[in-house]
Amino acid sequence: MVECLFDMQQDNSCQRDDRRLDVFTVTETWHHSSEDITLRLSAPSDYTTADAIHAHDPGHGGIVVFYRKRFTCSRLTLPALSTFEGLCLRLSADGESFILLTVYRPGSTRTSSLFYDELSTVLESLVLQSNTVIVGDDFNIHVQDATDADTQRLMSVFDSFDLHQHVAVPTHCLGGTLDLLAPFASYGIADLTVGPAGVISDHSLITCSLPSRRQMKTAPERTICSWCSVDWQAFVQAIKDSTPSSSSTAEELFAEYDCSS
Repeated sequence: MVECLFDMQQDNSCQRDDRRLDVFTVTETWHHSSEDITLRLSAPSDYTTADAIHAHDPGHGGIVVFYRKRFTCSRLTLPALSTFEGLCLRLSADGESFILLTVYRPGSTRTSSLFYDELSTVLESLVLQSNTVIVGDDFNIHVQDATDADTQRLMSVFDSFDLHQHVAVPTHCLGGTLDLLAPFASYGIADLTVGPAGVISDHSLITCSLPSRRQMKTAPERTICSWCSVDWQAFVQAIKDSTPSSSSTAEELFAEYDCSS
């Protein structure tokens, strides 16, 4: 495991200090298939996984997203990509859903116009969705340098799709800010932390909380008649004793029925 990014979906009122995260994304996993024993062994009992294998070199690269089983997960098809690896999932739980796009661009290759074209094509398809879009992981672009041409071009792509990049500190042991987290600008995140690089990986562990927008519904009031306790003989007799006028309106008839019953 060369690089990690944690992503968390939870209500801000329920902070967790033990890092029991809801969603955990990992890139450059070097796994060979979705049935790889290492995936099954690394997933806790209440988590499941979705993954993408490096199409051109199954022995390297690779993306895995671990998520809690309470989420319903559906994979969104991405176009053929040659400049970066991508895994796009729609995760839903408790009446809410969001789209998570995990990106891994190999640092061993130089950025090109094709990379930005492919990224833009993917984002164009995602912004048409009704869900919140969150883009993250290892871009291997030194965004800490605002004068860098690649940084400017990447930020321009994010801006054009109303994505706001939140990571502002180094995420690599050599000092670069390479790992990004960019949700819609209107979608605020909280408790963003960047751990020290070099602990497990040469990249940092990034964690954050995503706000819950679930609205609690007020339970409707209901009036229930217990038919088992109805005195049917008295009920029938009350109906017989009522003498509605043939000229009564529907409202008057209903009112008399209520009084009789």
